[in-house]
Amino acid sequence: MTEDLMLKEGDSAYAPASATSVQRTWKRVCNWVAPSKDPEIIAKWDYYKSLSMRSSNALQIGETK
Repeated sequence: MTEDLMLKEGDSAYAPASATSVQRTWKRVCNWVAPSKDPEIIAKWDYYKSLSMRSSNALQIGETK
């Protein structure tokens, strides 16, 4: 091999697209958090899930809103 074709110290070997993970890259580069792990998103969806329970309880005791 010629010197031009050798990997240098800071270079990395080629990785095919099937061997990469966009999600892993986002976590590493941007400190991204998946929505399923984000406490704010989890709290929001817990609230929306609780609305159906509140509505069904209100119907059972005869309240109207």
